[in-house]
Amino acid sequence: MIGAMAGFATVDAFFKLATATQSAGQILAITSLASFFIFLVILRRAGGQLIHRDALNPLVQIRAASETAGTYGIVMALAVVPLAEVTVIAQSQPLVVALMAAAFLNEKIGLRRWIAVALGLLGVIIIMRPGLG
Repeated sequence: MIGAMAGFATVDAFFKLATATQSAGQILAITSLASFFIFLVILRRAGGQLIHRDALNPLVQIRAASETAGTYGIVMALAVVPLAEVTVIAQSQPLVVALMAAAFLNEKIGLRRWIAVALGLLGVIIIMRPGLG
C-alpha cells in the first residue's frame, strides 16, 4: 500500500510538472496512448479479448465516461492547485463514498466505521488548513 501511494504521488508530481508546459488534453492523450499499448501487449500475451460484449452495457459506458471526466479533472486540478491539496482530496474519496453510500443507498455503517470516516475527514481538514485559524 505504501508503494502504491508513493507511485500515485510520483505520477501526480510528474503531471504537475508537465502541466507547466503542456495542456491537460495533451498529457492525457500521450499517457492514455502509452497505457493502451502497454495494456494491449499484456492482453495479447495473456490471450484475452480487447473488446468484450459487457463493455456495451450502458452502466459500464457511464462509468467509463465518469472515469474519463474524473481523470481530466485531476490533471486540470494539478495544473492550478498545490500538489498536496489535490493529493489529499483524491485520497479522501473513499470517505466520501462511504458517506454517500449511507445517505443514498441506505448502507449500514457501524459505529467504528463512522468514527474512522470522521477522523479521516478531520485529517483532510488539518492537511488542507493546518493550524487553529
